[in-house]
Amino acid sequence: MVVIAYDILDDKRLREVAKYMEKNGFRSQRSVFELDVKMTEAKKIFNGLKKIIKKEDKCFLFEIKDKIDLQVNTSIERIF
Repeated sequence: MVVIAYDILDDKRLREVAKYMEKNGFRSQRSVFELDVKMTEAKKIFNGLKKIIKKEDKCFLFEIKDKIDLQVNTSIERIF
């Protein structure tokens, strides 16, 4: 499973990111989406966000391999 979480400062960009993510994943919280895709596909989706967000925004990609990963070494990527 892959999780993308974000914090977008501008309301217009926030709506754009949410709309983009609703097409690609399942919303588990307001700014958190779960994706049931392979990591290569998740990175393509994640890279698509680079066209929308700005330097003042935060966006993270987490790869969660199993429940144990939630407590230890989880792979994380960040835009900007």
